[in-house]
Amino acid sequence: MIQHTITHTLEKMGYQNISGNTVTADCMFRFKDGEAKFCVIVKNWGLNALNYEEVVESTKEVENKILLTGGKSFEAFYIIITDRKENVEWFQQHGMKFWIADLNTKKLLIYENQPDDFEGLRSTVESELEKTDISDGKYEYDWDEVKVRDNNGEIVDITDHFRQKKKIPIITILLVAINIIVFIIAQIFGNTEDVDYMIKIGASNYEDVLMNGQFYRLFTSMFLHFGAEHLLNNMFMLAVLGNELETKIGKRHFAGIYLVSGLCASIASVVYHYYIADYAVSAGASGAIYGIFGAFIVFMIMNRDDGRKFSIGRIAFVVFLLIFGSFQETVDFVAHIGGFIAGAVLAIILCINKRKTEVYNFASAKK
Repeated sequence: MIQHTITHTLEKMGYQNISGNTVTADCMFRFKDGEAKFCVIVKNWGLNALNYEEVVESTKEVENKILLTGGKSFEAFYIIITDRKENVEWFQQHGMKFWIADLNTKKLLIYENQPDDFEGLRSTVESELEKTDISDGKYEYDWDEVKVRDNNGEIVDITDHFRQKKKIPIITILLVAINIIVFIIAQIFGNTEDVDYMIKIGASNYEDVLMNGQFYRLFTSMFLHFGAEHLLNNMFMLAVLGNELETKIGKRHFAGIYLVSGLCASIASVVYHYYIADYAVSAGASGAIYGIFGAFIVFMIMNRDDGRKFSIGRIAFVVFLLIFGSFQETVDFVAHIGGFIAGAVLAIILCINKRKTEVYNFASAKK
């Protein structure tokens, strides 16, 4: 097939295929004498599943790594093999260097201001296009479906294999479920708006924690709520912020930020109320949620290119609720501040470590 011929030709020139498990594109890369070239061959059936912005962002990440490790120049080029040439306007609008290998007309389309040749591939692509026959039954292309014939000649629908799967915020869902279940059980056996009952089942206060050594309350208080309204407000904010952040940074990092921020929020509350000698009973997930909020802000600032991926409208609404809620009389604002700072610091550490790891991995691979 045409993409196999292109990749094979590039491999002979010293290019490496760094596509990994990517099925929508072949990513060919060569680094020689400080000059880097990156050629992406986008497959026909991958156009519907491929997120163009993510491909280009990945290319820019490679470029940044090259420059950080002493590279002199970087060139990115895209060869799009398709029978739907009208759907590649995105590349034109964003000034990318690309060719279109049109399977319908069997011609190589080179637009104005695009390179006439790349690594001498033009003649190879044009020759392969002339041999290509998309009506031979091997592939049946459809914008919404991907079907192939198996070894027995049966048509098999493999559309789901090529589509990007939507990430499910499992930890967020789990945390919301745990908080609701704990509340229901607590409400069955008592009144969650009664302070004495809440202390009995694990709410936090400085006397029990510091004087009696009941440090477990720093953790248990994170999953207790004073009444249904308190629970619903927190779970709404957790669901929105959690969905946005977990799908971007992953389950493990999200869970870590949530739990550590919640514990730091509890500690901040206990220490503060001990210092001012104010016997206050604290419970709720808001300290951990403010940690998620703090991490979210940091990731937005330190990864500006990813900012477009977040649902700004929903986040703005949640920010309003967070700020408004902080000025309520019964709110433990110290816990909110402690959680926010903890989440922000953890996010900064993650961002710094990620960048160091990426640079190290690239430098190691270059040797």
